[in-house]
Amino acid sequence: MVKLFEKNNKKEVTINEEVLSKDDDAQELSFETSLFEDKQVLFNQMFQKLGAACKDLLKATFKTKSMEEVAKSLDISYAYARKKKSLCIGQLTKLVQESPSFNQLNY
Repeated sequence: MVKLFEKNNKKEVTINEEVLSKDDDAQELSFETSLFEDKQVLFNQMFQKLGAACKDLLKATFKTKSMEEVAKSLDISYAYARKKKSLCIGQLTKLVQESPSFNQLNY
């Protein structure tokens, strides 16, 4: 509790710091959630701009941890899958960074 000031009749007026802290935390969480959602929308928009092969490969890597399994499921070589994944992630990163809304999300 913090003593703010005293009234003329000497009764203390206090503010419960825990309530303020919880309100601050809720506002911060709300802001972070909103920012995360905006970033997710941007990612999804840019992901849709990728070619079908990149989308298929990246979707497979999101679901499967092993690149060997990804390559086998897409009927491509392991080396090609690794190289293509790197190129696709690079392309997606470039699309995101070149988007006008990207800088607004990183303030």
